[in-house]
Amino acid sequence: SFRIVADLIEQFGLDVAVLAGQIYRAKTPQRLKLEAMVAQSIETRLDGKLVIARVSQQMLDATGCTESEANEMIIIPKSLKGGMVCIMFREMTPEHVKVSLRSEGQMPVNDIAAKFRGGGHLRAAGCQVYGRPIVDAEADIIAAVTEALESTLKETGGKIIV
Repeated sequence: SFRIVADLIEQFGLDVAVLAGQIYRAKTPQRLKLEAMVAQSIETRLDGKLVIARVSQQMLDATGCTESEANEMIIIPKSLKGGMVCIMFREMTPEHVKVSLRSEGQMPVNDIAAKFRGGGHLRAAGCQVYGRPIVDAEADIIAAVTEALESTLKETGGKIIV
């Protein structure tokens, strides 16, 4: 499949750098505002190894961003240097939160998601919690991640093993 792409690039004289910029770097003002709001929401625990961020409905309303753009905001907490695990809470309604979990190291986040009826892969997983105030759901998920991360850090001597 790479050969096919290379042939198309050559055939049409496409500038790969320009295409990459249009796809990955070009952002709307609304998107940049949402990214800034998400960055401001970041909190860290366990010496920065656990990174937590939020996307509220109010943020989406204020910026005019789409649900698709909200789902991409996991890149903001994931990009924080020193982070081993990140949690993104996305408010859907006052009693429905969508949770994205990412791990940069060896700690499996799919096990945590499964505890909350979710799933995913070793380093990328998620779940949704319904029928509970978001603050309560967040507290339970943060506690589960903290416990798992503390255990992992104890096993590795505090190091992130990728």
